[in-house]
Amino acid sequence: MTSTRSRTNSTRKVIISQSALDIRRYGRENPQSPADTPLLTKPAHLQRLHLILASLITLTVPGLYAEWLCEEDSGGRGLAGLQIMHSHFNKLFGASRLHCAKKQCYVAECQGSFFGFCNGDGHLGATERPNDRNIVATTDPGRGKRCTFFPNLHQPQYYVYSFEEEGDIGWTDDPHGKVDIRRCGW
Repeated sequence: MTSTRSRTNSTRKVIISQSALDIRRYGRENPQSPADTPLLTKPAHLQRLHLILASLITLTVPGLYAEWLCEEDSGGRGLAGLQIMHSHFNKLFGASRLHCAKKQCYVAECQGSFFGFCNGDGHLGATERPNDRNIVATTDPGRGKRCTFFPNLHQPQYYVYSFEEEGDIGWTDDPHGKVDIRRCGW
C-alpha cells in the first residue's frame, strides 16, 4: 500500500509540474491543438543572453549599422564640410565626451553649417560613447542636408549635420528641450 501511495504522489507531482509548464509556455493549461497555441518565444534566460550579446556587439563595434539619414539629397557640403564642422565643434565644446541631459543638444554653427550631439531621451541623461564623434566625422553624408546619425540603434542619442542658408532649423520638437548653440567667431 505504501508503495502505491508514493507512486500516486510522484505521478501527481509530475502532472502538476506539466500543468505549470503548459501555463508558462502556452498561457493556459493543456492547449487543444498546435493551431491554438501561440508561437513560442525564447525562454527568459535565452532572451537575456541575446540582449547581453547584442549589447556587447554594439559596444565593441560602434556604428555597425549606422549611416547618415538625410531629409534632402542635395544642397549639403559633403564629407569635407562635415569634417570642418566636426573640427569647429571640438574647438567650441572640447574633444572630451559630452553629457546631455534629457532632451538636450549641443550644436556648433559656422556660416550656415551645423553639427551637434543630441539626446532624444525624454527621461534620462546620456554621455557620448567613446570615439562615436570621430566615427561620425569620417562617415560621408553625401550631398545631403538636414542629416541625422544614430551611432547605436538601441539608444536615443544622435548626431546632426546640416547646411541651412537661413540658419534656423529648430533642433528640438519639445518646447522644454535645451539647445546649447555655440557659433564660430569668424
